[in-house]
Amino acid sequence: MAECGSSVWGRVVDRAGNAVPDAVIYWIDPRPGDPPTLPRLRFFPYATTDSMGGYWASDLPPGPCLLVADREGLCVTADGGRWEHGTRLELPVPREPEVVLRFPHVPADFSRLRGTLSLPDKRPARDWTLALLSQDRPQPVGKARTDINGNFEMSRLPPGKYTLVLNGSAEIADANAPVELEGGQACTIRATLNPRVPGPKYSARAVCLDENGIPLAGVLVLFAGVNFSALPVHSGPDGVAVAEGMAVPAVAATGNLEGRIPGFGQMNVEPGDMPEVLLTLRTMLTLQVEAFDMNTGELIPRYNVHVHHEAGMSGDENGTVPRGIRGRGVMNRGRLVVVTGPCRVQVEAPGYEGAEVDVTVPPEGPTGPVKAKLRPRLPADPPR
Repeated sequence: MAECGSSVWGRVVDRAGNAVPDAVIYWIDPRPGDPPTLPRLRFFPYATTDSMGGYWASDLPPGPCLLVADREGLCVTADGGRWEHGTRLELPVPREPEVVLRFPHVPADFSRLRGTLSLPDKRPARDWTLALLSQDRPQPVGKARTDINGNFEMSRLPPGKYTLVLNGSAEIADANAPVELEGGQACTIRATLNPRVPGPKYSARAVCLDENGIPLAGVLVLFAGVNFSALPVHSGPDGVAVAEGMAVPAVAATGNLEGRIPGFGQMNVEPGDMPEVLLTLRTMLTLQVEAFDMNTGELIPRYNVHVHHEAGMSGDENGTVPRGIRGRGVMNRGRLVVVTGPCRVQVEAPGYEGAEVDVTVPPEGPTGPVKAKLRPRLPADPPR
């Protein structure tokens, strides 16, 4: 099975025993008492299967681990993953036949929805937002945005009956349509949008400032609301962006400017009023993180990083961005976007204990990389 070191080869099959191409093989750090759902920091991708479902995972850290096969993010997402179907191994492994990994789904478990939208004048409806809703849950089952040709696609959808909801605009009316999806098949729809019936108009404004309270010009502010595609407006020299003539009330505004963290704020809009929201766009800085073995001092090549900030990004008395994670590192890179002020850097790597480093980011940006020393994890007791 292994030629040298901690390498594993084999193939991935689905619930019916068929090969699963383009599956990602994840190494999982097992710890005693773990729940079935683990945070993303504990997952490290090492290989991808070929067209026949075969894989080769090399340079795996020695010791106990779980190998989990996934495809299209069905089991492992950006924030965590499930590992009940994983295969437990002790690395390095002896020379034996291939290791067969199980993927707990078959094509019939999921469907695909695709379609094309056109404007009333038959032009493609580009950059239009759609959501697929189910009566069993308040959150959308799937979301999509049309491309330049008005096409959209939603994948990995459970079979069933749904409602496809289209957010309108100042000129286009809101719309929805029933959709029934069958397992293992793709449903295709084509629709022409209808113009909105004239009605009351709404206005709102946003004040764009930097972290020092200085107005920012040229900020792209998107005013958005329920069933309403965002209306883009740029701020002027005084940092003010004004949206007028909206067909529905705007309840949120997002400001974007190159080199700055986006600002967000909420408001209440009534006919005849022009509420104001404050958007604070902080300077975007880059923090580099390096991970080292505490015993040997050698640089660890594969690691994940999270950065936590105490301060919210922006907001006013009507709404503030929640505190918490403000950046997520990517394995083998270690560079994250941060803002000025204190933050906590969390680093984890395969086969090591996690480490936390408190850092204060100066206004001019970090002067060097943050160095995190990780202690190798002791081998876990073998299962009884």
